[in-house]
Amino acid sequence: MKGLIIDNILQYELPFADGNKDIWTPNVKIQNPLAKIEIISWDSSLLIVMSEIVDIIDMLHNDYPKASDLVKYKSQL
Repeated sequence: MKGLIIDNILQYELPFADGNKDIWTPNVKIQNPLAKIEIISWDSSLLIVMSEIVDIIDMLHNDYPKASDLVKYKSQL
């Protein structure tokens, strides 16, 4: 993102997936509050994409129609 300063980004804990139980909570959110998108490659069998930019999610869903909404997926567990 234009104008973002690395020192501002590093004020927050670095995002992580392995062992992060927050990914599986009902109110999952992007880990760094300055980020607009987060991509998690999970065990080469799952790709989790979260974004505040709805067009990105729509584009991925159009290109990958079998993709699941993480919130809906978790509610079915």
